[in-house]
Amino acid sequence: MNKTATIFKREMKSYFYSPLAYVIISVFLVISGYLFTTSILFTKSSYMQDVFTNMVTLMIFLIPLLTMGLLTEERKQGIDQLLFTTPLGVTEFVMGKFLAAFSVYSIMLVFTFMYPGVLEIFGTPDYGSIVSGYIGLLLVGGVFISVGLFASSLTESQVIAGLVSFGILLTIWLLTMLKSVLSGILVTIVLKIDLFNYFYDFQNGILDSNAIIVYLSFIFVFLFLTTRVIDRRRWK
Repeated sequence: MNKTATIFKREMKSYFYSPLAYVIISVFLVISGYLFTTSILFTKSSYMQDVFTNMVTLMIFLIPLLTMGLLTEERKQGIDQLLFTTPLGVTEFVMGKFLAAFSVYSIMLVFTFMYPGVLEIFGTPDYGSIVSGYIGLLLVGGVFISVGLFASSLTESQVIAGLVSFGILLTIWLLTMLKSVLSGILVTIVLKIDLFNYFYDFQNGILDSNAIIVYLSFIFVFLFLTTRVIDRRRWK
């Protein structure tokens, strides 16, 4: 646990000692604020379902930027080889990286807590759906970050890592649109792995244990794949 905390602290310093975290958070707040204004204030609605949908879509583009340098620079500079000669395990190394990126993502969401307060001006917000919506955002973000971390482990190029991460997330997103043209067992398979379909329940105030298990399973799979990639390089 102490080893994971060491990597976590090191990575958090890396984020906030450089402009990266500030730029990503600022871009997210500007765009999400604009989307909130257009979808809520102009319609005088007190529901945040559309806002949550917009946030998830926005994260498809921003999280690859947040994660693309998690492992690429260390692989390029050979720092990972130094880490591999220490008692630090690969699992602790990966978890420290993941938790740091997830913490930055969580900070981004904290800034949006002002939105429910604004909704009080126009009516009585449904705080049940708002709380479950934020829980859904945390789970979806965890999946996206684990995908980005996996992509970062595959290459020394931040650009390639960002593109691979974006490509995987875009593919998952496009699966939602394919449901209308598929049939039979293919539709069943797509529904089982359709992260966005599960998120709709969270938007509507439904905490589905099956959906939570699916999200956590995705996170586990991609973190496991990341450790395998790093471990394979470690023993070459």
